[in-house]
Amino acid sequence: LGSVKQEDISCCVVTRVIGHYPHRKQLLIDCGFNGLTKQGMGQLPTGCCAFRGHPNLKLSASTQEIGFVESVEGQHLDLNQYPIGSLLYILPWHSCATAALYPLYHVVEGDKVVEEWVPTRGW
Repeated sequence: LGSVKQEDISCCVVTRVIGHYPHRKQLLIDCGFNGLTKQGMGQLPTGCCAFRGHPNLKLSASTQEIGFVESVEGQHLDLNQYPIGSLLYILPWHSCATAALYPLYHVVEGDKVVEEWVPTRGW
């Protein structure tokens, strides 16, 4: 939304590369709109999110459980850089809407989970 710098975004969704489509120049990830809202789709050159550390990636489409990732317009996508099973970290367009989709949050420092938070539900 532009309310904070990218390095200050405290919410991210971890996803895994589950497929390569060389003929379509796409990666397949195991995160669709059930794990990341479509809010903001088309508002960024990278779709409705940004991939932490990978400014060349764009979420081009998603189904309920699957996301389709391509390179940002005009950039080459080297599928060898994203082996099957590798992790990607998604910074959502709207972290509040995305966080509401999850029953548990992992608080991470470096590569270590230091706490688990259970969000309050209901009004």
